Amino acid sequence: MFSAEQPIARLRRLVLALLKDDAVGAFIGAVASTKAEAYAFGGMPRDVLFSGPSYFGDIDIFVSGRLDEGLLSSKGKLLGRTNFGGLRYVVGGYDVDIWELERSRAFAGGQALPVSVQSLLSTVCFSTDAVAISFSSRKILASHAFWRSLEAREIDFVRAPASRDVLQATRAARAIVKHGLSPSVAVANYLDSVIGEFGSDAILRAEERWGSRRCLERIAIDLVCGKVNDVLMPGASQATLGSKPMRSVQNGISPIASSLSD
Repeated sequence: MFSAEQPIARLRRLVLALLKDDAVGAFIGAVASTKAEAYAFGGMPRDVLFSGPSYFGDIDIFVSGRLDEGLLSSKGKLLGRTNFGGLRYVVGGYDVDIWELERSRAFAGGQALPVSVQSLLSTVCFSTDAVAISFSSRKILASHAFWRSLEAREIDFVRAPASRDVLQATRAARAIVKHGLSPSVAVANYLDSVIGEFGSDAILRAEERWGSRRCLERIAIDLVCGKVNDVLMPGASQATLGSKPMRSVQNGISPIASSLSD
């Protein structure tokens, strides 16, 4: 029977260790001094819960109150601003993006959502990102979709992209490879359509933004295509199917297979 106790304990231990790090502890302490609560969001808690502490590379933090840029800049090296009003720092050995909760993309554009952590978790693209942990209480907040993904080792949509987006497909492919996940039917169909239209080279180019944390290469894309096929054509013989996605097999063409052989 599945139990999340060990992953949860692992994540809480890591947060405690981060707070004991001189640089990170001082940085989070600066946030707390303004009466705001800081939460690690998305990538770091996701990676630790799914695979362990060695799998995360940077830390995304949102805060429940206002940011004091001057105070934070005395505790970390300011690199610049994010495209949604946040700040990007180097804090000790970590890259940190930090922003105010109410300025999250989820609440931009006049969307009728209450400003809350749960609202934010309900607007992420992928189920695997719908998780946050408080630095002060170590309380974990996650959606039902996240816990289902952790138990099933599957990536699903919370809010699917409105159109075919290479970057979102790349994020899904990275999660599949990094954490050994299977795609849901919806995510498999999405990957099939994006790679079918743009080719696997577009996925590899899009992953360049992750720099030294890249995990995709052609053999990894082949693995992703195989998992897509497993979902869309369960029981199909890979010996005869190769890396053709279901839609392409039905149409008698193979954009994924051809892009892999370029």
